[in-house]
Amino acid sequence: MVKLEIRKLPGSPLWEARMEDWRENGDRILRLHEEHEEQYRRKICSKCSPGQRIRRDCTSLIPDCDELSCDHMKRAFARKHGKLIHQHAELHPWSVSLRLNAELEARRRAGRGGA
Repeated sequence: MVKLEIRKLPGSPLWEARMEDWRENGDRILRLHEEHEEQYRRKICSKCSPGQRIRRDCTSLIPDCDELSCDHMKRAFARKHGKLIHQHAELHPWSVSLRLNAELEARRRAGRGGA
């Protein structure tokens, strides 16, 4: 069996700045999620019948659970902000660097093939 060793190398200041920007954007999405849940609880959960709570797998049905949350709420947030979430995942600095490296390699191969 092969053992994989992962080392954390110190990042460059540019890399650290990109990571910090990405984290801040993630924090912004989390704040959006919290605001969405708060509004959802006020508008939707207050009108939700016991039958709907069962269908939506609401956490209020769990004994001693104080927080309201359901699958419907999660899907509503994903529908409303899905594009933003997807863009955030694609813009992780590591993913961007992999994509750029792949593009450079493709250009190198195209340059060799055309010569």
